[in-house]
Amino acid sequence: MSQTNFARKKPIAVFIVLLALLVSACSNSGTTGNGSSSSPEGSAKGKKAVSLTYAAWYQPYADWITERAVAYQKLHPELDFKVTTNVFPWANYWEKLLAQAAGKDLPDIFDMNGPNFADYVTKGQLSSLTPYITSNNYNEADFVTSIQDLYKYKNEPYGISAAMDGNGIFYNKKIFDDNKIPYPDDTWDTNKFREVAKQLTKPGSVWGTAVSLDVLSAQNWLLSNGGKIYNDDKTASLLESKENIDTLQWLQDLVFVDKSAPDKTAAPDGNLVNLFIAGKIAMLPTGSSLVGTLKSSDATIDWDVAPWPKGSQGIKVVTHGPARVVAANSKHKDVAADFVLFLGQKDSLVEFSKSNISSRKDLQSNFIQFNPDKNLKALIDSTALATIYPATTNFSLWNNEATKQGDLLLLNQTKPADALKAVSVKLTEALKATNSGK
Repeated sequence: MSQTNFARKKPIAVFIVLLALLVSACSNSGTTGNGSSSSPEGSAKGKKAVSLTYAAWYQPYADWITERAVAYQKLHPELDFKVTTNVFPWANYWEKLLAQAAGKDLPDIFDMNGPNFADYVTKGQLSSLTPYITSNNYNEADFVTSIQDLYKYKNEPYGISAAMDGNGIFYNKKIFDDNKIPYPDDTWDTNKFREVAKQLTKPGSVWGTAVSLDVLSAQNWLLSNGGKIYNDDKTASLLESKENIDTLQWLQDLVFVDKSAPDKTAAPDGNLVNLFIAGKIAMLPTGSSLVGTLKSSDATIDWDVAPWPKGSQGIKVVTHGPARVVAANSKHKDVAADFVLFLGQKDSLVEFSKSNISSRKDLQSNFIQFNPDKNLKALIDSTALATIYPATTNFSLWNNEATKQGDLLLLNQTKPADALKAVSVKLTEALKATNSGK
């Protein structure tokens, strides 16, 4: 090519380069914080692209969110709507969120529990749902009051709960049948539970039961035997009571005296559910979320559920319901909040209520109706005997210590009185912060 021809074509070449740069810039301009992305109004499809991120600790929640995102898209043809889900194990879920919060990179929507709610809402990390509530998308009277109140701050709702926990003893029917032992029922007390756990244990093959020894996971046992976490006005720790010490000792004896429950080395990650599904545990005292896990897994065990065993004070358990919350710095806060409210509507929760005790009063019977061969009524009935999970600001301060001490107890490296004292020190600090408004 001659110099003359190049000079004549140079303006055209420059125009092409500039056009390419402009197109490239437009294609990349939609990336925003929180993993969200958007494209300007009036795109080629005439839609606004909204891509949200969602974090959970429980896979069935993520599956449900994915399914409802498709339904939400159909209701909003003006959007190109997507939700990317991320599931983190419970053991490091909160650590992950804390790191994201510190980096101002929380997911647009994430699962929250009652104990941690105060820490996030008081630091301005959550968005109130009040500005997005209409007469069509939310009616507080449809929900169990105590669960919804968990996620209010200054009388404004910050989260919508889809499900609540029931508690019971899940058991492997085949193991009972093989040992010719009647299934557990509502006459059982803790003495009967311990006796049968020993009878069902086959060293090296099957444990009669499994227990967690951190004070938060052991609350049902503590409460049923007269123990408490703190006093009624949340000003003082009651962890070091004789009732709590005796109950934790009873639980530790199941592991190291009776040998009827696995120690920490048998389940280093704390996942006792896998051992139950594998037929290695005969009775697993736990919450109703296990129903969803069993339905969605390839579990082949024949299982059922019975009421929690009576303690010296009868049956006293804790209930709780996780909620979906919206990050205050979400780039698509309006859509994220509307989607969260959409998740609380009856149509959104019908399918979900088949494997979870719904927080909506009008759907709780579905939990029984769609699992007719299981005694799931025992789990629903337990919610009437329940108190709400304890909560303070700086919850992680004593929760982390509770986990640490629980692990030490399961390794037989500390005693209940010492473990409770260590957790009580941290709880006292958290209670002081709670009452000072910090």
